[in-house]
Amino acid sequence: MIALGFADVKEVSFSAAREKICQIIKMAFEKYRFLLDSDFLAEDEKEDVRKLSADPDNGTITLSLKMLSLFLSRYYGKKAIILLDEYDTPMQEAYVNGYWDEMTAFIRSLFNSTFKTNPYLFRAVMTGITRISKESVFSDLNNLTVITTTSDAYRDFPVIGRIPAATVWWKSWSVKGVRR
Repeated sequence: MIALGFADVKEVSFSAAREKICQIIKMAFEKYRFLLDSDFLAEDEKEDVRKLSADPDNGTITLSLKMLSLFLSRYYGKKAIILLDEYDTPMQEAYVNGYWDEMTAFIRSLFNSTFKTNPYLFRAVMTGITRISKESVFSDLNNLTVITTTSDAYRDFPVIGRIPAATVWWKSWSVKGVRR
């Protein structure tokens, strides 16, 4: 399972936001550092991971979560699950700070590689506050199920205290005994 969040991406320039996203992805890779010392990765794959730690280009960054999905799928023998919290924070900041075009191109490429053309992905869950539209960065993606706070599916989550269980579910979701 790959869990990451973009809540911290509140930068005033595209280059700073891109760098923050890169740092968040590096942190996701760090959890699986043991793979670098294993025989599950070929030498060229290990080199690709090392490129992420240096000064990666956009191509390396946008393919990185697909690459990590491949490595985890190979290691665990199962397709990956990706949890992305606050997917929309970088887009909101880009809109407010005037780098919308650059950010949408970057995020569209990242999401296409991670969520559409990723054969190592079993399922993904993305949370955010911005309504998804077909004209958005999701226009390339298929089979999306949008669950809003007014959806029947959302209402089906029980409430724990005053917090919807969907929030708790994100923090402690388990898959066949594997906990985050």
